[in-house]
Amino acid sequence: MFDFHFHPLGKQFLSNYDVEELKNDTYSHPVQLPPLGATLNDLLSRILNSQASVSQSIKGGVSLGIANVITPEYVFASKRGVLKLLELDLFDRDVIAPLDNRIFDFIRNDENYNFLFERELNFYGWASGYPNKTNSLIKILTRKGGANNRLKMDSKKLNLVMAIEGGHNLIAESINDPFPKGTILDKVKEYRDKDYGYDFLYLTLTHLSHVPRASLCSHAFGFKLVKASKVTEAVPSIPGLSRKGKKVIRELMDCSSNDYPILIDIKHMSLKSRFDFYKERKDLLNDETFKSKEKEGNAWWPIIATHMGISGYRFSEMTDLFGEIGFEKGLEFSVRIRFDRHRKMKIPEGLGIDNVYFNPMTINLCDDDIEEIAQSNGLIGISLDARILGFENFNKRHNDEEYDYMSKDDFALLFPEEAKKIIPLNEIPVEVSEEEGFLGIAGRKERELYLYCFTLLHTARVIDQLDKKERHNKSGWDFISIGSDFDGLIDSLKEAETIEDLNDFRKEVRKVIVDAEESYKDAYDLPKELEIIPRKSGKPQVDLILDKVFSQNGINFVKEWWGES
Repeated sequence: MFDFHFHPLGKQFLSNYDVEELKNDTYSHPVQLPPLGATLNDLLSRILNSQASVSQSIKGGVSLGIANVITPEYVFASKRGVLKLLELDLFDRDVIAPLDNRIFDFIRNDENYNFLFERELNFYGWASGYPNKTNSLIKILTRKGGANNRLKMDSKKLNLVMAIEGGHNLIAESINDPFPKGTILDKVKEYRDKDYGYDFLYLTLTHLSHVPRASLCSHAFGFKLVKASKVTEAVPSIPGLSRKGKKVIRELMDCSSNDYPILIDIKHMSLKSRFDFYKERKDLLNDETFKSKEKEGNAWWPIIATHMGISGYRFSEMTDLFGEIGFEKGLEFSVRIRFDRHRKMKIPEGLGIDNVYFNPMTINLCDDDIEEIAQSNGLIGISLDARILGFENFNKRHNDEEYDYMSKDDFALLFPEEAKKIIPLNEIPVEVSEEEGFLGIAGRKERELYLYCFTLLHTARVIDQLDKKERHNKSGWDFISIGSDFDGLIDSLKEAETIEDLNDFRKEVRKVIVDAEESYKDAYDLPKELEIIPRKSGKPQVDLILDKVFSQNGINFVKEWWGES
């Protein structure tokens, strides 16, 4: 098994500010929820329980995973943030979740993010040598140090490569310091040049909020657990990719000074930021002063998207989905969008009308993004977060209260004609269409399972429509992997609640993906004879594609990019 994006020590780290107290045999265990937290876990979208601790990852058969380190932003730690709600103590005992208040006090007091980032990073370093290098449960792979065995996977351990989720993690002074001595660029250079026993596969430029000192690009709105008007920092406010962001991208990828480039993960970037990034990448590849990594004598800079859902449409179709656009009171720096969901994909089980829809929010990939990634010989990790994929529960099937937000500048640049029509939202009559007919009775398990299969099928089909040379003579199935985002506060799928469930989840996918292919073709009016799943002597090669998605593609990508065969 391979996971493109998860947090195996994340929940343990958040449970104790004094990391020294975590350094014992229990570091690898799932965190234990207090009784009330265990009861509330399902009501809180199952974000509380451990989903991918080290022991769970090993039991789940993960041989290689990309361990992401992230310091919670202020928007999480503020009095309005969701983690603040979970900090509740009673007589110095956690009531809902085992979160250490001292971590969030540290963030609220404007201390620097990088301090906590490096503290968690060093926790991983400690774990890789506990109780000693030979008998440790994990191995951290690195290109540095000159010894090949540092890059070679150990079949008896959980092999990890480190990654950074969010540019704010590189701020090494107080976030409100008016005269900072260092810059994010300084940290990028440090992490590329020095050998700390680990290096980084990728940096996700932004996360779920606007952090002024780390404004590398505008972010896509994704903070859905608290109302946007309560946490204005979570609403996008700046235009596209900034000059600072362009400098950081160059510093991450230019191989003039060293051979350890750090890839850019486009997850959490706004739609405009992603389009700006594609242009910047092409400009740099045509810049004689920029040196890229090479493959077979040609420049190679793969675009990666590590824990994604898809929208199911092209950018050019987006305005057809606008159900409502306007300025929300108090958030006039952004445009609020309610998307209609047009493309119905029927679940071929149960009675009545049971349709599912991709999540059209701009945090997800449109078809244009998928094509850019394939053309760059990159890789897509499909998230196991039900909200990202598009799952709607029985009582909320019409998306009438779920909104996307885009910075005013981004919206005007992407949709100049639509921007002229925007007025305050209270002047716009809103009509929400409802699905006619008897709603079906398929449960959450079936809805999520088919939605996941539809996501795989759509991604593969979009890529296979490209010319063979554009997709490097590869199948669309060669560009897809798992990017679970386990322990990243996700609402995990019912059939893949933790990383231990991945093998069983694969079996469930295997059972339904051929039926899902037929339903998907009906939804997109595709020819019946079209083979999205490859056939051999008329038989669908399901195991072939699932081997790629669940394991081979990700492992091969990391080995190829880092030069290990």
